[in-house]
Amino acid sequence: MGENKPENKNKLPNHSHNHHRKHMRERFYEAGFRGMADHNIIEMLLYFGIPRKDTNDIAHDLMNRFGSYAGIFEANIHDLMKVKGMTETAACLIKMIIPFYNRYVEDLAKRKPSPIVPKDVVEFLRPKFYEGSCRERVFVLCYDSFNHLITCRLLNEGDICSSTFDIREFGRIVLETNCSSVIISHNHPHSISLPSKDDIRVTEEVIKLLKTFKVRLRDHIIVDDDDFTSLAEHKLTMPMFYDIDLLEDVKENGITEY
Repeated sequence: MGENKPENKNKLPNHSHNHHRKHMRERFYEAGFRGMADHNIIEMLLYFGIPRKDTNDIAHDLMNRFGSYAGIFEANIHDLMKVKGMTETAACLIKMIIPFYNRYVEDLAKRKPSPIVPKDVVEFLRPKFYEGSCRERVFVLCYDSFNHLITCRLLNEGDICSSTFDIREFGRIVLETNCSSVIISHNHPHSISLPSKDDIRVTEEVIKLLKTFKVRLRDHIIVDDDDFTSLAEHKLTMPMFYDIDLLEDVKENGITEY
């Protein structure tokens, strides 16, 4: 007869809840906590404090004992430990959530105001347009859901008359930063800031692309040597930011008058 091998108590059981955890993580990656029940959110949090057990029942017990989602995070750590299956690591993790959030809010409050209105964006970008060059440049500004600037990137640099717009590189930047909204801006060196038909076409392409990412195009700002034009505020191009079907003459000919 073969020897009976000792049971490995540290081995994660091959139960269906392993697949369930994987499914829950994928659901979170896809949509965050949107549409997820409170006890499922608690269940997922417990994965990191109780790695080798099914945490669904523990999450239900926490909800029943403390009455609500918020009640769990506000509970005393000793009371949390009284729930069957809880570990000290899991209880500590729960108690860290509110302080983590408070520190996050404090940090947000310390940030400098981000350029968001056209005038401030132009003031922020104007030195960048003319850093050792008189060529046309395209910048992409990405913002988080609090309207804080995540990054400002130089997308393209062209000749004095025109600049190409790399829509694929633009899309890569948007996905990389996981932003909520975007402003694009380019300059017209030694020319007026009114948009051409190519400027309007690019804006339309950007709006269409961002819609697939569920990201908002806040503005396309064109800067000349002395002035600027905000397409989101101009009477003829404002509809693009709400309805991309512009009047045909505007799309074909660009803007020729204010």
